[in-house]
Amino acid sequence: MSAPFKTGRHREVSRAGGFDPETLETLFSVLGADRMRRLFQVSRLEFAEAIDRLNRAFEAQDLERSHDEAHALRGAAANIGAVTLADAVANYEMRLRDRSFCPQLLNAIRAAIALANDALAKLDPVG
Repeated sequence: MSAPFKTGRHREVSRAGGFDPETLETLFSVLGADRMRRLFQVSRLEFAEAIDRLNRAFEAQDLERSHDEAHALRGAAANIGAVTLADAVANYEMRLRDRSFCPQLLNAIRAAIALANDALAKLDPVG
């Protein structure tokens, strides 16, 4: 099986999208192309749904729900190697632990999700 995330376009797109190419390569070696493609699809959907849930929790000023949603999103991002997104969410989580909401950090999460989802849409494990 080839190593698509170690060189070339895949590596460039994954880095530009805020991903760790080594994590993607490891996932590819374990999952294979078909399951990796499905993981990308599911992740794009999950990231979009997660920002909606975070927005609702923010609008309700619900610290507990905001923290739970942020924690789940950070884990999902880290599991797929979306380090820029995971870092943005970790910063938001730290603010929530201080019992404060920060709309600028929520905007950073939105931007990181857009970046990650754009990269995931461009990345085909075998293309």
